[in-house]
Amino acid sequence: MPVYDFETFVRGERPEPDKAMVTITKHGVLSMNRKSYALLGKPKTVILRYDAKQKVVGVRPTEEEDRNAFVVRHHGTSQIYTVAFGSFARHHKINRDLSRRYSVDIADGTLIIDITKPDGMVLKARSAPS
Repeated sequence: MPVYDFETFVRGERPEPDKAMVTITKHGVLSMNRKSYALLGKPKTVILRYDAKQKVVGVRPTEEEDRNAFVVRHHGTSQIYTVAFGSFARHHKINRDLSRRYSVDIADGTLIIDITKPDGMVLKARSAPS
């Protein structure tokens, strides 16, 4: 009987389901998981802020009437909530060559995303099961 020298495939890191995370996609979307959206209080609209010195994005709930408001969209039965992010990223020269996932904190009602510390890269979008 032959002897095999198998190597085990080591999967990439998967997000923890109960950890607040966001993904900034290469397509210009800020995607929040259920936990990060809940930390914000499940708002209908948010404002986007940027600290250029520390390279930190802030996401803060706001009123729908705020002229700087971005609509938070929920897609079907998913646990993902999205915000248009492309124009904001271009304006602040935030790198979007790859989609990247980040852990978040909350401070004074603002979701804090340190874009210098990605938790991982999303190499391709998930596809529907066949």
